[in-house]
Amino acid sequence: MPELSLEEEEEAKIQKEKAKRVDVLHFSSTKLCGRDNESATLLDACKQILNTNECASSAYDEAASVFSETSSANSFEGLRKTVLVTGCAGVGKSELVRRVVRPWVIKDLSGYFVQVKFDQLQQSSPFSAFRSAFGDLCEMIAARGDGTVSKISKSILSSVGGATGTVSEIVPNLVKIIGSQPPDSTEVTGYERQKRFDYVIRKFVSAISLPEHPVVIFLDDLQWADEASLRLMHNLVKQSSALIVGSYREDEVLPDSYLGKMLRMITETDVFKIRVLPLDIGAVEKMVSYGLRMSRRLIQPLADVVLQKTDGNTFFIVELLVSIYNEGLLQYDSKRQLWKWDLDELHTRKIQDDLVDLFMAKINHLDADDRAILTLAACIGSNFSESTLRTLCDAAMPNSDGITACNSTGRPASSITEVDCYKDQGKFKMLLNSLTGVNVKEIIMKLDREG
Repeated sequence: MPELSLEEEEEAKIQKEKAKRVDVLHFSSTKLCGRDNESATLLDACKQILNTNECASSAYDEAASVFSETSSANSFEGLRKTVLVTGCAGVGKSELVRRVVRPWVIKDLSGYFVQVKFDQLQQSSPFSAFRSAFGDLCEMIAARGDGTVSKISKSILSSVGGATGTVSEIVPNLVKIIGSQPPDSTEVTGYERQKRFDYVIRKFVSAISLPEHPVVIFLDDLQWADEASLRLMHNLVKQSSALIVGSYREDEVLPDSYLGKMLRMITETDVFKIRVLPLDIGAVEKMVSYGLRMSRRLIQPLADVVLQKTDGNTFFIVELLVSIYNEGLLQYDSKRQLWKWDLDELHTRKIQDDLVDLFMAKINHLDADDRAILTLAACIGSNFSESTLRTLCDAAMPNSDGITACNSTGRPASSITEVDCYKDQGKFKMLLNSLTGVNVKEIIMKLDREG
């Protein structure tokens, strides 16, 4: 069984320590409330698809067919089944996939789970999300030991052939598996370069998707994916044995967008579609009861207000409870060993209208250096390392609250970009730009130049 990463071990320690206390809020990293049906449906769909893909892998057409806007609906005939998880922003789509599919793949199947998270601020950089995710995948493979590395290395070299230089350029961490490779003999640019990327990545994924170590690729926030990445998604589904799971906000997909056109061409027989709805009162009661470690009977009045203010949106629920806790409206009574709250005050709050302002208020309490670091973290995307921030900041990272300020609810610092889910793009852009006075586009261009 694969070992936990250092980050996972640290998170487990934190949760274990929190579990000993009764005066802090508990939002488990392993527990889903009110998602039993969705969890079972998702897992069953993934099992069916993976079994089908393994049986049919030898029959895949390896031709490099590329979908274009001029293609007819017939372009999607024969599409291998995939899973699409839909729902509004903050409803819990990503958490559902991570908490259900990831442990099943890693622990039960000894496979690899890769999350490709698309970023609204990086739509102009084709394949950028894939580059980062496949770099992580190479790290996972390398951690399995020499035997696994040797087997996958031979498979990659055999499958990719003379394009190993292109793959290594796209995924630098691949050197840990196949070693240093000479550059490709043929130089290509522009659209031809994108086509080559598409081709070699499909070959690369097919080479590592072995029956004994299946690969699941989670394409998160597809509504922000660039067209090149969506074409690659289509071809990965059609021509590799990897399991592709996607998520998107269906209320933010325009009919004339590339994703909108593609989704219309995918019939119900091609895909398992799971719609994640807001939590009902029973699920909200469970979530609040678990978070406060009190019986559902005692927290029912609070749960009623929480549902009213958040419409059952899981992201809003956590933010509401954390914010009223920080403001003293939710307090632990050590004498009675119970939580108490001010219902009258809660009834007067406008939660959904104020959450963007809540984030801005949190950030404004940070000093200038910490705000600058947080801005850069948000611009990098949803996944980043301290070393990346060090490079971008051109200096050693100070020990500050900037990186931990947004982690009070267990999210990465870059989750300040999640304020866009409140459908106020003007405030979102103002939030990022106001942190340092630096134009966000300039930062993203610098990231692109430095690879």
